[in-house]
Amino acid sequence: MTKLRLLGLLLLPVLLLGCANKRVNEENYYKINDKMTLKEVQSLLGSPEQDKDELEKVRFRNEIKNKNIDTYFWQNDKKTIVVCFDKNGKMVFRAMEK
Repeated sequence: MTKLRLLGLLLLPVLLLGCANKRVNEENYYKINDKMTLKEVQSLLGSPEQDKDELEKVRFRNEIKNKNIDTYFWQNDKKTIVVCFDKNGKMVFRAMEK
């Protein structure tokens, strides 16, 4: 039983790296355009990150500038893509951090 647990602990990082969102890449970033809705961006990149603390930080920064902006982000171990939508649900801003 101890060897099985040790094996599980050793394989966990490998499995987690294999689950990285491979859709978060430069090619897909450049496919995002200002006519896209959140649903269309999700079909391209998958579901946005669920880290509510980080999402709230991003939303707070946007609320200072514009109260009608919703911000979502997608990330993997190499890149982060941030996309903002207006009150009508259309993309108004995108950024990628490498």
